[in-house]
Amino acid sequence: MNCSYIHTDKTNGTKTPCQHPVYGNETLCVFHSTETRTKTADFDKALGVLLNQSVASPTPLDLNFKGFVFSKADFRNFVFRGIADFRSAIFTDDVSFRSAKFLQQADFHKTEFRGRTEFFAVIFASNLRFLGANFRGSAIFNGCKFRGSTAFHGCKFTGFASWQGSKFDTPVVFQSNEFVADADFRQATFFNGVDFFQTLFRRRADFEGTRFHGEVQFFETHIAFLKKLNCPRANMNGAVLHTAQIWENERLIRYSFRNAFLISMNLAGKELEDCDFTGAVFKAVLTVGWKPDCKTRLNTKYIYTDYQSGEVESADGGKHRVYKPVLSSRVPAEGNFGEGEHANFTFADYLLDPIPLNIPLDVPPPLRSAVTNYLQLFTDFLKVTQGIPVELRTRAEGSKLRVEFLVQSEQDLAAIRKSFAEYQKNTGHNFEELKLNISFSKDVAAWEQELLLKRMENQFKYLREELTLIRSYLPNSTNDRLIFARVDEATHSPEVLLKQVAISAPEPYIYVSYAWGEDDTPEGQHREEIVNLLCETVKASGREIGRDKTHMRAGDSINRFAQEMSKSKRIIAVISQKSLRSENCMVLELFKAFRHCNYERVDFQEQIIALVMDDAKDILRNALTIGELAKFWISHHKARRNMLAEIDSERTKSPNEWAVLDAMGEMCPRLPDMVGAIKDIVMKRGFEEIRDDGFKEVLSLLPVPEKSI
Repeated sequence: MNCSYIHTDKTNGTKTPCQHPVYGNETLCVFHSTETRTKTADFDKALGVLLNQSVASPTPLDLNFKGFVFSKADFRNFVFRGIADFRSAIFTDDVSFRSAKFLQQADFHKTEFRGRTEFFAVIFASNLRFLGANFRGSAIFNGCKFRGSTAFHGCKFTGFASWQGSKFDTPVVFQSNEFVADADFRQATFFNGVDFFQTLFRRRADFEGTRFHGEVQFFETHIAFLKKLNCPRANMNGAVLHTAQIWENERLIRYSFRNAFLISMNLAGKELEDCDFTGAVFKAVLTVGWKPDCKTRLNTKYIYTDYQSGEVESADGGKHRVYKPVLSSRVPAEGNFGEGEHANFTFADYLLDPIPLNIPLDVPPPLRSAVTNYLQLFTDFLKVTQGIPVELRTRAEGSKLRVEFLVQSEQDLAAIRKSFAEYQKNTGHNFEELKLNISFSKDVAAWEQELLLKRMENQFKYLREELTLIRSYLPNSTNDRLIFARVDEATHSPEVLLKQVAISAPEPYIYVSYAWGEDDTPEGQHREEIVNLLCETVKASGREIGRDKTHMRAGDSINRFAQEMSKSKRIIAVISQKSLRSENCMVLELFKAFRHCNYERVDFQEQIIALVMDDAKDILRNALTIGELAKFWISHHKARRNMLAEIDSERTKSPNEWAVLDAMGEMCPRLPDMVGAIKDIVMKRGFEEIRDDGFKEVLSLLPVPEKSI
């Protein structure tokens, strides 16, 4: 009696019954039986017979594995001379095809791989299809040669997937796939085009060293992290680049982003050559220092600044998210960039990040409306006299008023500084004298000059009247005495309202954590050199950085310094073998920061910028090596605790030492999570890489320093 399994072809509905005899008391054969625990020996024996028949056949023999339920399978070095049909097969454990050869078509339609899948150094001499395949474990295709038509369509890769060093001779299809973990295409070669249509990359897609000899298409693809994609042309039309980081791709040449959704994407510092963003949505895109060339500006006709998204039901009953631009967010609202009334206006002009200039003013709440109106006149004054467009923003900060001017260039900032100082000095003075000294821009019409002068005259009068009015109504009570005194002072000397609040130098919002001390080893010298260069580079960028050697004086508390560090916006951690065993670095600095983040991995990774030195790479290699580090700290904590217990058994004489020990004890069970989070931060690693990069990667992750008058 034959097996009851019948394979149904999903494309044409053809049904193919199994010809193998039933297995034991089942209705299925040994190949289709799901009892993998009991059938393993019999399955392996029957499979061996099948493979030996293929080897012994004088002519290529097709192998039909449709619907087979494999336990652990080993096809290493096997040569499939005929068609290899693995449609609907299930590999319940690891499977290896290492160094195998498929001389004719290989079909893995709806195949399920539940363990690790290895196709290392496999030769696919003919067509290959992975349609709707499900890889639950890692999928390794490193060093493969794909010589025929190749398609990975509708597959799901739950674990790490890699095609590192593989070669594709013909156009490749990677359509509608989902990569849950990292996808690695480093050093691969695509001799023709490759199409990633509607593929979802939930984590990093790494193309370092990949060579493309044809067009790369990412049409309607969703990418979270794109690294080192260097290709002659990339088609990302309709792609959803959500929080995408295009790392180490300094120049984007002939990239098309037409109708794409660029959401919280980082294009800062990128050189864009002959790119096209027509119809793209720019939502919270970082463009500081980017350089779109003339062709990119001319190619891009219009953009959107907002979008809507929602889930819709697919034909197969599943759900997928769709994105649509908000039509009212179109820029320009009518016409196109570079045409008609927008002839001198491009998308780059619209997206140009304004430079903020902050001024804190000591303005009591009753006076803020009058002062804000008066400041708005200053923006009109700048535009008419110097041709500088300025945007004004104000916000209340307790008893203070924060004023922010947004301009387009550093030259504009210098002009505003000079003009504002003069504007503040002349506030409330005789208007007839002042207007004689006003120099208007040559492009300003006579009626605009007269209008501004009239507005200035009215605003001066209004400001004085408003001050007098407020003073007459404000009660001179104990609770309001300070406000009354301030209003009274402004009534007689209105210029004090525009006097900037004196602010003491702030504490650094960036700190560096590293192990320092007497260390003449090459590792110690490298560590010291990296930290010195780092601090110099950060300071040169206009930011303050906290370092124990420079921010701690005699008598200062290490604990206080560590406490300030744990609450900072960014901690640049130089991770070395020494720092990973340092109480100051691990317990007082990094663990306090981890605790300050409520042990939330994502928040901690956002605060930490990790620079891993060469001697720490092996310690951070994997979970086992990190576990060994945790064991070191458990042993160290036990020894320190026993010693201190002998000295101060009542825990009353050395409270600071006990506090450190308690923190260390709290850190030990959390250390794998904390160090694992640091390990997974993608940054330059090793002395040479870190030094040669010039800390560009670090600077791109630091908060932008604010400018003030």
